[in-house]
Amino acid sequence: MTKTDTLTNLPEDYVVKMAKLSLTRPEDFGYWGNVELFDTWGWAGIDYNRDSSVRDRANYKVFHRDVVPQYEDHFTSERMNHWAVGWVERTLVKVLVNDEDGIVFENITDAFCETVSVLTSIEEYAVLDDATYCDMEWDENISIVEAYAPKMIDRDVQLWSTMLLSKLLENDVECCPDADYYPSEEDMIMAAYECGMCDKEYEEEWLEFCFDNNLTKPAAFLPKQTIGQLGMRI
Repeated sequence: MTKTDTLTNLPEDYVVKMAKLSLTRPEDFGYWGNVELFDTWGWAGIDYNRDSSVRDRANYKVFHRDVVPQYEDHFTSERMNHWAVGWVERTLVKVLVNDEDGIVFENITDAFCETVSVLTSIEEYAVLDDATYCDMEWDENISIVEAYAPKMIDRDVQLWSTMLLSKLLENDVECCPDADYYPSEEDMIMAAYECGMCDKEYEEEWLEFCFDNNLTKPAAFLPKQTIGQLGMRI
């Protein structure tokens, strides 16, 4: 059984082609690091940058968690400046065993073969690990809610952002940063109303929202003796 059979299930000529691409220096690219980049080391193709999607960041995390530790001496990562996105966290991989035998399959490292296998998996199914992706997407949505929730929402409620996001999803509001689907201000206010997270300092705004949407006055703004009379209208 060949190395290709055990690690990639891909043709040897394809692995060699990928190795050549990995070892190709981009035009106008300067490197002064410590690895033999574009000699025996090259791009792994598992990177992320300042503006990367949740998917790309999740795949980077999974790759460095599950693959890199198996070949620690054959991987490293370096943050490199980039004119468009500020910086890129690059994964570098040792592609060739040595620089004497050239780019032939027998001289390609197991680490690079594993990398090619992972890249092929990403082409077939964009996410390496669904659970990691979902966890990171949840965290990203929490950050968005905390950054953009209207001020009239009561942030003193314990776990308010978790409650709000859960209610948004329960209301079938699409929250998918990678697809540029974000909850609107109206969506968040309605979810907060349903969760009872109405900041008393914004009573006028809440009463206006309730009037516009034919909703009962929030309990937070009812006299204590009438809290049970939630059927009344503004």
